[in-house]
Amino acid sequence: MSAFERLVDQLLPHLIKFLAFGKTIPEADAEELASDVLMTIHTKIGTFRHGGPAKLTTWIFEIAKNKAIDYHRASSPQEVELLPDTLQVRTTSDGRYAGRNRELLQWLSEHIHKLSQQDQWLLGWRAQGIPYSQIAEWLGITEGTARVRHKRATEKLLAVAPPSWLAAKEQPYHE
Repeated sequence: MSAFERLVDQLLPHLIKFLAFGKTIPEADAEELASDVLMTIHTKIGTFRHGGPAKLTTWIFEIAKNKAIDYHRASSPQEVELLPDTLQVRTTSDGRYAGRNRELLQWLSEHIHKLSQQDQWLLGWRAQGIPYSQIAEWLGITEGTARVRHKRATEKLLAVAPPSWLAAKEQPYHE
């Protein structure tokens, strides 16, 4: 038992740091999750193959990584209400570019709700600048898959966009 207590004393701060900063888990949750990792280690230490291909610390941090993945999967993705809050059409003409994209924003507000919920989340999260790596964690997928799904969601919108907007998109902007 004293060997386990020494292991806890030495590893707990490192596990918390690994989970909080390396796996983007809030610090209070990281502390609780680190304790769960240590309890798992205590109950499953008999499954560790001493002298096998992995060191004990590698095995422990692999358990911590898996607990972090489970934590993120259990956390439901943040819902992003894209419309009408995110995309608001300005009706005043206070400013040089005011109202310039009114038609596009109205079209977008009509068509975005026709997409699946996950496509709406992906587009909303990326519009807010959330990195693909974070989106991938929330959805329990790889970063590459998050990129592909975002591209496909964007293509779904472009497929129903008026041809005049697509042509304008390809033209360089001139004032």
